[in-house]
Amino acid sequence: MAALIEVVVGDENKRQELLRVLQGLGYETLPAVNLSESISSLAQNRPRAVLVAEETLETPAEVMLKEIQRAAPLLPVVICLGKRDASRAVEYMKLGAFECVAPPWTEEALRASLRKAVRFDGTALGLSPQGPSRKAILVLGVLIAAAFSFGMGITVWRWHERKRSMEVFEGKDRWDLPYAHPSGITWDGRSFWIGDWFGQAIYRHSPKSFEVQQVYRYPTDIPVALTFAEGTLWTATGSGLIQKHLNDESLRVIGQFKFPGVIGLCYDGLYLWSLNNQRVLMQHLLDDRLTVLQSFYYPGSKPVALACNGQSLWTLDAQGPAILKHDLERPGVVFNRKLLSLYQSEEWRPSGLAWDGMQFWTVAEGALEGSKRKEGGRAKVFRH
Repeated sequence: MAALIEVVVGDENKRQELLRVLQGLGYETLPAVNLSESISSLAQNRPRAVLVAEETLETPAEVMLKEIQRAAPLLPVVICLGKRDASRAVEYMKLGAFECVAPPWTEEALRASLRKAVRFDGTALGLSPQGPSRKAILVLGVLIAAAFSFGMGITVWRWHERKRSMEVFEGKDRWDLPYAHPSGITWDGRSFWIGDWFGQAIYRHSPKSFEVQQVYRYPTDIPVALTFAEGTLWTATGSGLIQKHLNDESLRVIGQFKFPGVIGLCYDGLYLWSLNNQRVLMQHLLDDRLTVLQSFYYPGSKPVALACNGQSLWTLDAQGPAILKHDLERPGVVFNRKLLSLYQSEEWRPSGLAWDGMQFWTVAEGALEGSKRKEGGRAKVFRH
C-alpha cells in the first residue's frame, strides 16, 4: 500500500503541481490549503509525512511546523522552500523540520527526502518478540550519557549566567530613568526597551547601567505596550493599533492591526498575546490579520502589563501590586500571586513588566502627590 502524505499548499496551481509530482513518485496524497485543514485531517487520516510549501500560505511556515509538531510530535514535516536559502533551511531544521527541499520541486528533488520521511518510524510503536541487542543497549547507553552531559552543561551554564547577572546587579534593585511616564518594558536578549507615553518615544537601554543607547521618536501616536516576536518589535498604541516594526534605525512600521485598548503584549515563542483594558487576554497567530485564536477573561483586578516565556503567562496587576502567574493552556486561572514589596510604599505606580529569562523587571512612574509627581518627576525601573 502506498504511503499517504499530506500536502499543505495555499496556492491552487502549486498544490496541483505538487500532488502530480507525489503521485508520480507512487504516493497517495492528502491535500490541505491551510492550518486548520491540515490539523483536522491529521487525526482522521494519519499520514506518514507532511509536505509544507513555504510562501504559499497565509500562516507562516514556522507556525505551521510548530502546530503540526504539537498535534503529531513525531510526524516528519518536509518544508518546500520558496527560494534557495541555506540559512532559512537551517532555521527550519532547528525548529524541528525533518528536511528542507529547495526549488524547483521536482521528482528528483523530492524523491530522497520523502523516501527517508516515510521510512522514519517515529509515528508508531511496535512490539518485538526478541529483546534488544547488545549493540542497541550500548547505543542507548551512549545516548543517555550524552543527554545527561548536555543537560548538566546547560545547568552549569545557566548557573554561571545567573551568578554573573547577580554580580552585575549586586546590592541594586532600582535605576532612575531620564523621563517620567514609562508605558511598557521588554527585553530583546541584549537590551531593555521602554516606551514613554508622554514623550511619545521608545528608549533602548543598556542592561547594566540603564544608560540610554538609542531613542526612537513616535510623533504620530503614543506607545502603550511593547514586545519582541521573531526579530521584530510589536507595539500597542494609544489610537488602538497593534503595530509591527522592523528592528532598524527608524523602527519602520510594516504592519498594523486594529485592536483597541491593548495595555500589554508578549510573545510565547509561538503566539502573540495581548491584554486589553476590558480585561480580555487574546491569543494571536502571527499572520497577516493577527488572527485571534482564543480569548480569555482576565481573572485579576487591575491589569497593567503582560509578560511570557513560552511556558507561562504573567500579568502585572495594580491591586497589590502583584505579579500573577497563568498557565498558557488556561490563562483564565491564576496559579500563583506574588506581591511586589518594592511598591508597598505607594510612591510608585507600576506600568510595565518584562522577563529577561532569569528575573522580572518593572517600570513605574512616581505616584501623584497633590498635582505633582513624587521623586522629582523621574521614572524608575525595578529588578525583582
